[in-house]
Amino acid sequence: MFNIFPSVLNSSPQRLPSALPSVGLSPSAIVTMIDEDGVILQASEKFCSLSGYTRDELIGSSQRMLKCAVHPPIFFETLRKTVESGSIWHGEICNRAKSGGLYWLDTTISPMLSSEGKRQYLSIQFEITDRKNMQSQLAQTAKLAALGEMAAGIAHEINSPLAIVKGKADRMRRRLGPDTLDLESLRRDLETISATTTRIAQIITGLRCFSRSGDNDPFLPASLTTILDSTFALCQERFRLAGVLLRCSVDGDFNLECRAAQISQVLLNLLSNSFDAIQTLPEKWVSVTARLSDPRHLEIVVTDSGVGLVQPVADQCMQPFFTTKAPGEGTGLGLSISLGILHSHAGTLALDREATHTRFVITLPLTQADK
Repeated sequence: MFNIFPSVLNSSPQRLPSALPSVGLSPSAIVTMIDEDGVILQASEKFCSLSGYTRDELIGSSQRMLKCAVHPPIFFETLRKTVESGSIWHGEICNRAKSGGLYWLDTTISPMLSSEGKRQYLSIQFEITDRKNMQSQLAQTAKLAALGEMAAGIAHEINSPLAIVKGKADRMRRRLGPDTLDLESLRRDLETISATTTRIAQIITGLRCFSRSGDNDPFLPASLTTILDSTFALCQERFRLAGVLLRCSVDGDFNLECRAAQISQVLLNLLSNSFDAIQTLPEKWVSVTARLSDPRHLEIVVTDSGVGLVQPVADQCMQPFFTTKAPGEGTGLGLSISLGILHSHAGTLALDREATHTRFVITLPLTQADK
């Protein structure tokens, strides 16, 4: 799309034509022009159709009327700083239509100068809503596959504490006779029931968090300990029944500005992959550690007792639909979706090829302002 706009490849603003360019652009292109205060100066017919606003409603209005809660404030702050520096910004933006519906745009914004020498911005966009919806559906498919793999362990995880609650309640009922009431024993049983119901509630909370889509959630502060606890609640019984030791070492608690449901999905995917990979090993363990890699970034490391990935697998493991599992046993989407989630958080996911064991390293900014 840049061939008809050679000036946008330069680092400084260029003179802007008096009318919106159209020659050479795809009919699906959405073209707008915005001034330095974010006021819409010109809008193509395609933009009016997609947003649901008339041209009269758009022209002279702030582009903030299109904003939604999908992106954190720092997203737009980074965009603004990029174009104000004279650089091109490219990325994906979610807008809200007049009807209230959301739509996604692959966007390129280029700084230019008007004929009067005023700084303005040319935006060329292409709708990618269907693609984003498909990505969301694939993510949900991967979630359901992971839940299916964990179903037996989750059922056992809930049935075991329920049996404890029933047993304690039955014993308390038997001891309620006038001559057999032991207050100390009653207190201990009640404490056990309370702790056990808390455990069940944690499992259910983890399931609710994990099973829902967090694609459109706002970025909110969340405790890393809470995220880890809800994630472990879904898989620790599966690990225990299979004789896999699950260890966790967190260097303090951290508040993380994120979409907690998505971070839980990433962690559970890595844990599930480790679980599957070490089933036949004599030594079976998975370790999760977390620490600050610097004052503004968190590092979460998932290591298992495997000996690492062989070269061809290591090179392809994060590609969509790549899997080493037997047909029907994996979607091949887990790592690629996890990578996309972390990129949306301005984070990274990397395989540590120098580690003695199989190790994946997650890095995340503590706040989106740190990205």
